Amino acid sequence: NVRLPSGDDRSGGDLEMWFWLERGEAVPPPAGEVNWDVYGVDRVDFLDPVRVRDTYDRDVMDLLYAGLVRLDAKMDVVPDLAERWDFDDEGTTLTVQLRQDTFFSDGSPVTAEDAKFSLERALNTIYGTTYLSAIDGINVVDEFTVELLSEAGFPRYFLSQLTTTPAKIVSMQAVGDNPDWDLDPVTLSLIHI
Repeated sequence: NVRLPSGDDRSGGDLEMWFWLERGEAVPPPAGEVNWDVYGVDRVDFLDPVRVRDTYDRDVMDLLYAGLVRLDAKMDVVPDLAERWDFDDEGTTLTVQLRQDTFFSDGSPVTAEDAKFSLERALNTIYGTTYLSAIDGINVVDEFTVELLSEAGFPRYFLSQLTTTPAKIVSMQAVGDNPDWDLDPVTLSLIHI
C-alpha cells in the first residue's frame, strides 16, 4: 500500500512538482518542492489506474495519468492523448491516432504499444472489463496509431467509457513485469511523486 502523507497533518499528499520545458527534459521548480493537498483524500492505496477502488483513488489517478480521450467541462468527449479517431462504417473498428508530442515523466514518448499494453492490462481486471468489455482485440498499426476491434460493434457510448480511470495509459516499459512499479510510477503528469 502507498500512503501519501500530508506535510501539515491534513488530508492529501506531498507531491513534488516538476515542470516540462522541452522534449524529455524535466526541471524542478526554482523554489523546490510544492506540498499540495488533494482535498478529501486522506489515503491512496495504489498509484495504478487499473487498481482504482474508490473516488479518492480515481481523483489522484486523473491527476497522474491521461487517457486516449477525456470529458470536457460540458461532458463532451474530446481528445486527450489521441489526436483524432475514426470508426469504420460497420462500427467494429476504432482507429486512434495518438499525438506525437506527449511524453511520460521519464521522457519516453507515449506510443501505440503503450496504449495497447494499457488497455489489454485493463481488460484483465474487473474494473477494466466493466467499462471496456466491448473491446475484442487491439492492433498496433504504427508507432502512433492503434486499432480497437469489436466483433459486435462498439456501442454509441463507447468513447465515454474510454474516459474512465482503468483506460488511462501507462508506460509499458515502466510497468513491465514489476508488480511494485506504482511505488515509483512513471506518469503522464507534471506531478512527480
